Amino acid sequence: DPELYALAEQVAREEGRKLVLGYRGGGLDFAAAVRAMVEELRRYSPQAQIIRLDHDYAEIETPDCVFRDIALEHSDLVSVMDPALKEGAMAALGHPSDVEVEASVARGDAACREIVRRREDSAAVVPALASSEAVANRQGLVHGA
Repeated sequence: DPELYALAEQVAREEGRKLVLGYRGGGLDFAAAVRAMVEELRRYSPQAQIIRLDHDYAEIETPDCVFRDIALEHSDLVSVMDPALKEGAMAALGHPSDVEVEASVARGDAACREIVRRREDSAAVVPALASSEAVANRQGLVHGA
């Protein structure tokens, strides 16, 4: 149900924003924003770590993914919610980013690993359009795998 995926993504994105409430308005650069997000993720996934970090690119790995328990039964939802959570957090920190799933417990991998890429011209992206396209892209990746 496309409406369910859209709702799940919206909720996860909002939860991502809430996750980093303490950092809002902090004037963090991209790397500091990624570190702040991962620090907050560790409240729920203590093994979350940054594998690689650049000025506009990061790789994050979470062996103890917060979605692990529901991933096997609801892999499609987890494939939408996990990156949306991180996208919401990065947007709230002032660095709208695209999150690409490299590995996921929802796909049977041992850990979740995402690539976070800062959007080059984030002001030009219409949030509702970007959100709809992201859901469609993720569903296509999941169903096409």
